[in-house]
Amino acid sequence: MVSRTLTNQSKSDQETIILHDWPARDRPQAWQQLGSAGKYILSDRRASVQHCPSRVLLQSSVCHKGKGIPARLQAYKDIRLGLDEKRSIHEGSLVICVDPAYTLSDHDKPCSDEFDLVSGNILVVCRLYSDLWALCAGASPPQSEKVFGETITTEPMRLAFLPLCAVTLAANFSAFNQRCITYARDKSEEPRYPGNGLPVMPPPRTSSLSDGKQISRGNRRHIAFPEVVYDAFDRISECSDVDFVPADSSLENVLSDLTDRGSRRLQRLGNHTPYPQLCHRSDRSRAILYNAFALTTLPIRILGTLIYYLPHFTRPHPAWTYRQAISVKFFYIWLSDQTAVEYRTPKTLTPGREGDRFIIINPPDTTTSNQLALYLSRDSILTSIPSVHPVPIGAVWHPALPSSKPARVILHFHGGAYVLGGVRLKDNSWSPSILSKVMGCPVMLPQYRLSVERNASFPAALQDGITAYVYVLEVLGIEPQNIVLSGDSAGGNLVLSMIRYWVEEKKKGTEVLPLPAAALLWSPWLDLSENGAQKVDRHPCRWVDYLSGDLLDWGIRRVTPEGWERGHRFLNPLGNGFKALGMPIFVHTGTSEVFFEDHVEFVEEMRALGNVVEFCETKDAPHDIFWAGKL
Repeated sequence: MVSRTLTNQSKSDQETIILHDWPARDRPQAWQQLGSAGKYILSDRRASVQHCPSRVLLQSSVCHKGKGIPARLQAYKDIRLGLDEKRSIHEGSLVICVDPAYTLSDHDKPCSDEFDLVSGNILVVCRLYSDLWALCAGASPPQSEKVFGETITTEPMRLAFLPLCAVTLAANFSAFNQRCITYARDKSEEPRYPGNGLPVMPPPRTSSLSDGKQISRGNRRHIAFPEVVYDAFDRISECSDVDFVPADSSLENVLSDLTDRGSRRLQRLGNHTPYPQLCHRSDRSRAILYNAFALTTLPIRILGTLIYYLPHFTRPHPAWTYRQAISVKFFYIWLSDQTAVEYRTPKTLTPGREGDRFIIINPPDTTTSNQLALYLSRDSILTSIPSVHPVPIGAVWHPALPSSKPARVILHFHGGAYVLGGVRLKDNSWSPSILSKVMGCPVMLPQYRLSVERNASFPAALQDGITAYVYVLEVLGIEPQNIVLSGDSAGGNLVLSMIRYWVEEKKKGTEVLPLPAAALLWSPWLDLSENGAQKVDRHPCRWVDYLSGDLLDWGIRRVTPEGWERGHRFLNPLGNGFKALGMPIFVHTGTSEVFFEDHVEFVEEMRALGNVVEFCETKDAPHDIFWAGKL
């Protein structure tokens, strides 16, 4: 049943929909009756929308069984589903917390026995209560923090309460986020409902308080861990036509029979971390331990991924094929493992299997080079860190080493957050070969220094980029109007850094180098500020894309010189736009990547400054399909 009420707190308060014991079969019709919704502004939870509720207040008519006995639910219809979906949450379900902006609270801070609402947190439902709150066990991996230089790993599992409107089934998480994005972006005429982002206000806690008091006193004997009772609850229908199903007495007996066993398992899991403890160890020992763990569990993780994504509804994005889903997941596993041990990609100046396609480029000699001001200016950004100086670099040609002077050359810089990636054939062969074929000219990939190397923070990569550009100009004799710069992810960041360097030197009256013909930026990394990594972990597409905040934080920490604040204009193009002096820029992005909004903002900023910027979007694509597009 749905009822409508108008609050009288102030004139700015909007209509509130009270939802209680609402048959799922009536849900689509009920929302349609509320009329078409206008655009909902996420930053203003009470935005005025004509004929559209600003929030939903949940209520349940299930009463207490008696004094001191909390009323339980057997199932709860997931309110964050689409209009025609009927799956329910029950005890043992794996759920994920949605963005806190979609859950309205009547108090600023959660109680001591309640979880903080953090988007993306994974939980297992232990018990459902008639006040529409749930006792959950945290299932997210433990988080590591550095305190006074020491790595502290937080507790991997905790029991606490959450309102059921703040979570959704794990299989629905990515679809819910995509519906929210689509609704806000397309200004759809579809009515506003909880499954596409309408904020929901949970009811006050009543029946869950009794167990809350027991837990706070340390009495957990009456709690059965969900894995133990999962089979018992697996018989619950997921397609019933009621939203709230009171618990059956026979299930209470099942729980009581498993109490001791469940309590022991809960205690054991609560004191054991499923991930290796890497604290207070040397880097080498940490790497050995984690690698042993990763290799041991890799077959299980691969098999689990292959099986989990077989059903269409479990895939990170509903539009993805099976191959796309498992490929993105494997990328994520690989990047996570590399990040966990801060793996250092070996760089050498030996040809290897690349043969004559691999060349060595020496930095220009300022005494003989035509570009005398390249490293001469003492106030140049290139000499800002005395310990970082130009060095010989390697480079690989695609598809082959040119036998004569080419008419045009593309200089492409690989991605990897300035800490991963490379130019060798095993690391980077497909995308530059395709680029060469499409553009009809050879592509050269400079092996610029990664910031995990010694004395290789900024401006090391910028120095190497300039070295490669001078080589193409002076050694190969290619005119600047026939040189195109290209870069994916961090490589795109490096390209923008090079362009900024030339522009700023020209403004100072120092004609360092002529600008190239154009720049191609493939999913460029634009935000290396203090919050650049954190906002990725809060992004709605976090569980669709393969990038993580840990990887980006590692990259920002390593590439930012010691003593510098994060967000320097040469490392952080977002919000630091500049005039590119007429050089056209191409920006490509995927609508499901965590950098999408940054790309939109950057393009608008650069265009506002008078730059010629072409913007291309690939629908439903994750980050950097230039590199990952083969899969």
